[in-house]
Amino acid sequence: LKRKKKKTSRMTNKNKERIKEIIDEQTIEKVSTIGVFDSEGSERPFGGLIRHGTHIVIFIRHFSCGFCQEYLLALKKQLSVDKLGSKELFIIGCGHWSVIKPYKELLDLPFPIYADNTRKLYDELGMM
Repeated sequence: LKRKKKKTSRMTNKNKERIKEIIDEQTIEKVSTIGVFDSEGSERPFGGLIRHGTHIVIFIRHFSCGFCQEYLLALKKQLSVDKLGSKELFIIGCGHWSVIKPYKELLDLPFPIYADNTRKLYDELGMM
């Protein structure tokens, strides 16, 4: 049996336009000033995280969600830092920043994690 070559996925202009429909420039501008917290409790604007380069942002329900933990464990198996190349992946969860370190250790995640303790970012992006 011959194996079919796996098609590499490239973002087409149509897909780029679809993303713009989902998250328009006005929304991006609005959410860019919303603060998120790192594992040390330092607040930074969301826009500062996505300003340069290509980013993959994973939003999880909250740090105690078992489904989210399973998802991140599966993601970790599929996406190593090496596979991402120049893309940066980070995770944002609802909750207090103080749980980030134990959460990251529990799941042994190589990706940065931030907390949106106000849920404002989630609200503005229509996820609540």
